[in-house]
Amino acid sequence: MEKAGTAMAAEIMRLYPFRGTPFIILAGNGNNGGDGYVVGRELIRNGYRSVLTVQTVPQKPGIAAVRARESYLAAGGILEPGNGDAADSAGISGLIASVRGATPGISPVIIDAIAGIGVLRGRPGNPDFERMSAAVQEINGSGLEIVSLDVPSLLNADTGIPVSQGLAVRAYVTVTVFSRKPGLLLGRAGDFAGKVVTVLDSLSEFAVNARRIQHDERIFAMDYHDLKAFLPVRARCAHKGDAGRLLLVGGSTGMEGALITAGRAAVRSGAGLVRTVFLSERRDSMNAINPEIMTGIPENIARDLAWSDAAVVGPGMGRSARDAGIFREIYGNSRKLLVDADGLRWLRRLCDNPALAPSGRPETLVLTPHIGEGAMLTGRTVAEVLDDPLGTIREMASGGMGDLLSGVIGALIAGGMDPFQAAVLGVAVHGEAGILSERADGAIGMCAGDLLPFIRRLLNGRENGLQTLL
Repeated sequence: MEKAGTAMAAEIMRLYPFRGTPFIILAGNGNNGGDGYVVGRELIRNGYRSVLTVQTVPQKPGIAAVRARESYLAAGGILEPGNGDAADSAGISGLIASVRGATPGISPVIIDAIAGIGVLRGRPGNPDFERMSAAVQEINGSGLEIVSLDVPSLLNADTGIPVSQGLAVRAYVTVTVFSRKPGLLLGRAGDFAGKVVTVLDSLSEFAVNARRIQHDERIFAMDYHDLKAFLPVRARCAHKGDAGRLLLVGGSTGMEGALITAGRAAVRSGAGLVRTVFLSERRDSMNAINPEIMTGIPENIARDLAWSDAAVVGPGMGRSARDAGIFREIYGNSRKLLVDADGLRWLRRLCDNPALAPSGRPETLVLTPHIGEGAMLTGRTVAEVLDDPLGTIREMASGGMGDLLSGVIGALIAGGMDPFQAAVLGVAVHGEAGILSERADGAIGMCAGDLLPFIRRLLNGRENGLQTLL
C-alpha cells in the first residue's frame, strides 16, 4: 500500500504540478481507501496546500488502511466528517461546493479511492454499497476532473462492466498499479477509465500480478507502439508476387460494400495480388472503385483457392444455400483462412453438424467476430459475452469496421507473416488508425474508408508523416 500510494501520488503530482490545486479524496473502507490516504499524505508532504479526504463508507477496523489513515492525519491531513463517520450524499455535495468556493478560479480535482478491484458485482440493499453508489453519483455529477486509483470505483476490474445498473466513476485519468487490469481494456472501460497510466509495472516483486493469470494463461495488453518490431519489411527489389496472393469471398446482393471495404484494406495493407469473388452479379463495382483489385466468379473458387496464399471469407457473404456450399468448399480447401461476418455463422453450422463438414480443414484458422458473432459462436447472449469477455474468448479458442480488419489481417497473412502475429498486429494497427482518424476529424461520421490512409502509413512505420493527416 505504501509503495502503491506513493507511486500513484507521484503520477498525480506530475499531472497537476501546481501546488495550489485543491484535492478532494473520497476514501472507501478497504485497501483502495488506504491508497487514497497514502496519496493524500504524500500530496501534503510535497507542499500541496489544500487536501481534504472524505470518508464515504465506515472504515473497516484492523486493516492496513487504518494505519494509512493515521499516517495521513499525522501529516496534517483533514478528514470529513471530523468524527470519522461516513459522509452522506448531501455532505459530499456540500464539501465539494465549499472547496470550490474557497478557491475561486482554481478547479478542484477529485481523487476516487472509494472501491478497488474487490468490487466485482453489485450488492443492492447493502448499506455500504448504497453509500458507495451515492458517492459515485455525486462526483460524476460534479463536473470536476476525477482521478481514479487502480480502477474506477464500481467498475468490474475483470470485465470492464459497471457492477450495478451502469453506474461507475467516470474518470478523467485512472492511475493503476502493477499492470493494467482486464477491466481497464474490456467491456465499457473506455466510457469510464479515461486515460490509463500504469505505475510500479517494473518492480521485480510485482512482475507477475495474480489477477493477470487465469486458467494457467497470461493476458497481455499490446498496442501499435509495442508491436512495431513486427511490422513487415519490403525489400527494395521486391515485386507484387513477393507480397502474397489474397483471395476474398463474400459480397452478396446488397452487401457488395463489405467485400469492397475488405479488398481496399488488403491492398493498402500490402498484399501483392488481391482477388475478390463476389456472390452477387455486381462484381464490376470493384473494378470501378479499385482497378488494382482483380475479380473472380464463384464457379472458379477451387482454382482461386489453389492460386492464393491465404483467403478471407464472410464479408457480406449472405445466408443462402449456395453460400453454405461455397463456404464449405473454401473451408475444406484453404491452407490459411480468416473467417468473418456470415462466414462465422456457416462455421458454427459445421461445428454443430459434423456430418456436413468437409474432409479437409485449414492448417491455420483466424476468427474475427464482433460481440454478437462471438455470442453466436459460443451459444451465449450478448450480455453474457460482455459480462465475461475472457471466458468467451477461451470458449471460442477451444471450440463496416470488421470488414476492414479482415482485409488488413488477410493481407499480412498472405504476405507470409505468422497468422497469430498478423492477427495481433492487424488489430493494433486497425485500432491505432481509428484513434488517429478520430483525432483528425472526430468520431461522429467516421467510416471504415477514413482509416485507409492511416493504415498504410502505420504499416510502413511512418508515424512522423501522419502529422500531415492530423
